[in-house]
Amino acid sequence: SKAIQSPLASNGEGGTLVKKTHKAIAEVKTNVSLEEVSIAQRFTSTGGGWGYGGRSPDAIAFTVDVPIAVCGYGLYGGDNQYEAKLRLFKEGEDEDLMNQKVSFSSSMTGKDYAGVMFEEAVVIEPNVKYVAFMQMTTTTSSSCGSRGEHKITVDGVTFNFHGTSKSGNGTDRGSGQIPAILFCNPDMLLVKEFAGENERNTVPLLKSFYSCFDDCTFQTLLYATNKIWDSLVEVATSEKSSEGSSCAPAPASSSSMYLLSNFSRCLYLMERCVKESFRLNWLGEVTIHPLDSTSPSFFKNVLVLRNLVYTYLVQPVPNGSPDVDVCAVVVAQDMLKALFTRMFHLFYPQGIVQRNLFLNLMKSVDAKSGCVDPDVEIILSLVLSVLSTSRFNFMKLFHSHHGSSRKEDDEACAEGTTPPHLGLACEEVETEDALESLTVSTSSHEKDRLLKPEQYWESNGASGTHWIQVNLNPNVYVTELIMVPEGRDSYRPSKVEVKVGSEEDWTTLHTIDCDSARDGNKIVMASDLDEYFPSIRMCISADGINCKVQQIIVNGEMRKLQASSSTQDEDTEESSSYSKFVLSQCGDMLMEGGDSDNNDNDVGRLYPSTTTTTTTT
Repeated sequence: SKAIQSPLASNGEGGTLVKKTHKAIAEVKTNVSLEEVSIAQRFTSTGGGWGYGGRSPDAIAFTVDVPIAVCGYGLYGGDNQYEAKLRLFKEGEDEDLMNQKVSFSSSMTGKDYAGVMFEEAVVIEPNVKYVAFMQMTTTTSSSCGSRGEHKITVDGVTFNFHGTSKSGNGTDRGSGQIPAILFCNPDMLLVKEFAGENERNTVPLLKSFYSCFDDCTFQTLLYATNKIWDSLVEVATSEKSSEGSSCAPAPASSSSMYLLSNFSRCLYLMERCVKESFRLNWLGEVTIHPLDSTSPSFFKNVLVLRNLVYTYLVQPVPNGSPDVDVCAVVVAQDMLKALFTRMFHLFYPQGIVQRNLFLNLMKSVDAKSGCVDPDVEIILSLVLSVLSTSRFNFMKLFHSHHGSSRKEDDEACAEGTTPPHLGLACEEVETEDALESLTVSTSSHEKDRLLKPEQYWESNGASGTHWIQVNLNPNVYVTELIMVPEGRDSYRPSKVEVKVGSEEDWTTLHTIDCDSARDGNKIVMASDLDEYFPSIRMCISADGINCKVQQIIVNGEMRKLQASSSTQDEDTEESSSYSKFVLSQCGDMLMEGGDSDNNDNDVGRLYPSTTTTTTTT
């Protein structure tokens, strides 16, 4: 049978939702139309002249980080009618998840390609490699894509594209066919697998949540997130139905996958709502400064989200089991860990709040054994990971008083004098100021070219012996070390082993797969190093014998201790209407030695109780 199809107009940007320029398409069995799907577009430009012999297939492998439903492919065509065989399967397995013959056409105006829908959508798992396969039986040439993106994020779903041996017609990550994956959240499918007894574990989301929403939906998302989490835990801890049940629920894996995708969607939408309500810094991270249009009532919603995340992370969940339902809860907790880390400075916006959170958590550590209370072990590890990053001024939380006690400091303040403190001064430095010197394995006369983007350095030696070493100025902590290869031919680096230390004692920090780590033409070698390393060596393996590198970029922070005034620190600490609201909600718990468990305001708790109630709308 013919697949539903319609041309889509490309906007020339990878990973963006492409606007449709065709009439509405009829609903298919999945109850999802072409106008409702999201589109992961992997090419940034389109050309012509892609030929077909009738037998050689085009294929591209991909992974996603959350469960999705694959609804179809974007396919290049032309003015003629094209016929093809489509497949979707896990790499390394012969069983098809989808196999159908399709007929489609596209006017190919500009950069248009056809949106070809499957007869039934296929729900796929996160972090599993799948192969999108197309074998064109029509021999007429079509357009093709080029300048492919290896990693894109669309509507909260991250796609990583990979080459596959199943592609015999030339399609790979950089160019070829299958320019897009059409997908939706599994919640939109409404398939009968999730009906019956298992319906109590489903929390359908309004379709409007998939396109746009306002601040008023935030509380509804909080409510949905809470219910979905409860359902995930319930499915993971409940006994499986017996085989002889007359009305058995849907397979546990289907239910968990469905719930997990909804959970991920809710977290993504809430984070997007927060980002649309607060200013972002140059890295795209949320700051504590709300937009002028943000209502103060929204501040409370952020704190409720904080307490929900905290509560889920301290809640004991089954672990170590291969059961897919248990794994779903563990994956959900991983999503929460990532959200907590990204939103930490918004959840705990000022030094006094961060310090008291840390001190409260440290109360759970046994002084003799060093063991941590299991209830807060995850939270404590996340807080420590944030506080120990190179960009965090940990010393600002705990000033060094040059041997004076806090009581003596208080007396000095009462007398009108301010005791000196040691503060950490951080100065951002770029390549020239960060580097003391640069050394290379061979072609030393060309090493200075690595600092000039219009030239390149080429090694000259046996394969696997090439390296570039950056020697840093004292007290420079690397926030980003980037390698820019020259071209994408056999001279390009394929693998880089990053080592730190000295000539006598090198320690491998990690190994970089250049193809998967490439962002455009840049490859990040290291980022946010929380330890000072005098030298960093990048040992390069290339596709050929020698390698070519265009540029090395170093961004870092030069950190120095200097005497400062505690009152000056307090006066200059960043503040906003939101941070003042958080401080007002925390109450007495911010007094030295205060215990957040004694605070009656549950919204302001730094250390919430294990049961958190959300407000519904």
